Amino acid sequence: MKYQMIFFDADGTLFDFDRSERHSFAAACADQGIPASPGLYEQYRAINAELWRQLERGEIDQSALRRLRFEKLFSETGISGDAASMNRCYSRRLSECTFLIDGALDICRALHGKCPLIIVTNGIPDIQAPRLKKSALAPYIDHIFISGEIGWQKPHPAFFDHMFRELDIPSDERGQMILLGDSLSSDMKGGRDAGMTTCLYAPQGGGGNETCDYTIQNLMEFLPLVLD
Repeated sequence: MKYQMIFFDADGTLFDFDRSERHSFAAACADQGIPASPGLYEQYRAINAELWRQLERGEIDQSALRRLRFEKLFSETGISGDAASMNRCYSRRLSECTFLIDGALDICRALHGKCPLIIVTNGIPDIQAPRLKKSALAPYIDHIFISGEIGWQKPHPAFFDHMFRELDIPSDERGQMILLGDSLSSDMKGGRDAGMTTCLYAPQGGGGNETCDYTIQNLMEFLPLVLD
């Protein structure tokens, strides 16, 4: 192995979050008696994405994010509904989704036992933990770090410092750790600032910048980068 440990982002890297989000939103709308439409989902997605960007910048916490996303959606669309109940229903549905991106299971199987495999995710514990536990990846993952449990989210240095302390990784060995993720703003920036080797998963091509040591379009392209 070329690296001592391999770190994976979860959503958008190993887990097909777009599919999970779309499925969970439609199911929650049905549960709540709200007429769903592609337009309503896209409006929710835009609101949620902006709130997550605010979370990454430290402007809001996860509690506010969960409260605001459906409050904003209902306010902007005139939907009469209980935003808190919708959020609980959506969160429960999302915690049940274990859809994987093509190649995710294959690379975890191929790397299992060769070095520790670790998931690092900006997520909500009562959503992420059940999903990870139920997924086909569970037998191959050695450690999981969830921002909602740590109290800091990627790319904040405190997230990575906590992770390194827990794993007993000295600062001079951080470059021997590689982080694979799909986000420039959280995964690549956070990993590079922490002294890690970084690999951007960009299935649509392009998108790399100075924070990326490598860029791949297919998850299977990751194996030659880390195997001797």
